[in-house]
Amino acid sequence: SESAAQVICALCALDLDPLTDSRFIKNGVNLLDGLLRFKLEDGSFAHTEDGKFNDISTSQALYSLVALKLQSEGKDFLFRFNSEADDEPFPSQSSEPEEETIQVEENSGQSVNGNEDNEKSKQTASSYKLIACAVIAVLFTAVGAFLLFKRRKKSLLPLLITAVILCACVFLLEIESVEEHYSNTNDVFSQGDDTAFVSINASQALGISENAPSDGWILEETELLLKENETVYDLLCRASRLYKLQLDHSNGSYIKGINHLYEFDCGETSGWSYKVNGVTTSLACCDFVLKDDDKVEWIYVLEPERNVFSQ
Repeated sequence: SESAAQVICALCALDLDPLTDSRFIKNGVNLLDGLLRFKLEDGSFAHTEDGKFNDISTSQALYSLVALKLQSEGKDFLFRFNSEADDEPFPSQSSEPEEETIQVEENSGQSVNGNEDNEKSKQTASSYKLIACAVIAVLFTAVGAFLLFKRRKKSLLPLLITAVILCACVFLLEIESVEEHYSNTNDVFSQGDDTAFVSINASQALGISENAPSDGWILEETELLLKENETVYDLLCRASRLYKLQLDHSNGSYIKGINHLYEFDCGETSGWSYKVNGVTTSLACCDFVLKDDDKVEWIYVLEPERNVFSQ
């Protein structure tokens, strides 16, 4: 679905109609028809036909439909952010929106008591919340006294409501500390539990990137408890927390870097790919649901197999 979406956006940016241009119509089917084959009943989009909801597919389909709508209404291109017209067909500066990236910093130290750290971080967060509420209370008292001095009692109720709302927001806000993020997330195995294996190999980056471990292994094959409906992406996130590995991902599940080894560090086609039971797939890692005894291999490759990277 993403391929159709990107071509729609490109044609709209070139002021070509994706619905009528004969070069992009096959057997009476245009690009929009092709994109809608991936639409689900709830209006979201899948990565493949008969697939399930995918956040990347849905977001790209959405903005390609916006591009079509803008073109049909004779409005400006989707990615042109300046309102002033110019003679250039495209803006002089890149107008591609910056990818939202979630960066997890590496925590130093290899052996910590996860439960104790988690409890301490929760206590610290609670203490900050109490301090914040105390500050709000002091400010409320000071402003309330000023209003009473000015004989503006009617303003006390809105002030009180505001203070209560602020305190509620403070307690509802959850901020995860580094210690809490890297708390021990491993589960105790019991008889009959499903398990899966995960490994992270960067041997192809040896001698090219200084962030590649000397033996090539960021994580040797490790057995983890497999939870219900857990995906390749879920398993990697859990392993990164358990073994304190830095993980950088964007667009929800696109793996950009592991343990500070990033895509493009070893060439313009280098990056992270994964295999399940020795087989490479183009299915997004957040869509690949694992089963008992599956073996997941994350591999840093210099050139992708089948010309796709895992998302």
